[in-house]
Amino acid sequence: FNMVRALAPAMRKAGYGRIVNITSINGMRGKFGQANYCASKAGLIGLTKTLARELGPKGVTVNAVAPGMVMTRMALGLPAEILAKARAESVLPELATPEDVANVVLFLLSDAARMITGEVIRVDAGQSVFRQCRRGVPQGGSEAWEQIGLYQEMCSLRGHAGGQQ
Repeated sequence: FNMVRALAPAMRKAGYGRIVNITSINGMRGKFGQANYCASKAGLIGLTKTLARELGPKGVTVNAVAPGMVMTRMALGLPAEILAKARAESVLPELATPEDVANVVLFLLSDAARMITGEVIRVDAGQSVFRQCRRGVPQGGSEAWEQIGLYQEMCSLRGHAGGQQ
């Protein structure tokens, strides 16, 4: 907030700028025992979207990157069971690295992202996807996948958005 407050006038005057905030997937999904952390990260998401609306007309894009578990030195020192839980809720075989997060930030700062503003990009090895899927479909072996296929087929026959295109 303080950095944006200091730099926004110059960006407005220049008619150009890029702001990328770092938040967390836990600001979007919540996390047991981390109410204060999640509230602050959710607030940063709200700030990102508000600033995108306020600064967009002046040519400034504002986005956020929401990492999940990232294999930093600190994370590598966590108990094995915590890392195992993060891996278990991910859909990709590895957890993100700091470089993975940095690459998304660099993209958002580049001209290739000039039409992206007000967005929150997750870098979480699919942790958020897994949580959403677990709620909506049965878990288990091939029977679960057969049920998903039937659901998609039914949706496509009825013209609903859950079917395959």
